[in-house]
Amino acid sequence: MGEVFPYVVSQLYLDSFVFCKKFKITSEDDNCIVAICEAEGLSAKGDRYDQIYAHFFNFKDGQISRLIEFGDSGLADRTIWQEVAPLIPDAEFSY
Repeated sequence: MGEVFPYVVSQLYLDSFVFCKKFKITSEDDNCIVAICEAEGLSAKGDRYDQIYAHFFNFKDGQISRLIEFGDSGLADRTIWQEVAPLIPDAEFSY
């Protein structure tokens, strides 16, 4: 959150960007909510960045305990990350 999110936001034209234009909760129980969300707008360079995200929220004691989010990585790579060296993960991915 401290490295990736600020960089992504800095690469968007925020004057007209809409982060949650439309969303739909696709699954819900006491421990987890899954939602699809659409964002719409331009990158800072003027490219369209109309992104679709999937969000998985896990809850514990009435608070968000974990958030997993993903979107169209090809779109992000073409519009946001094209001039950035690849990031090295903090830890190996597992589930």
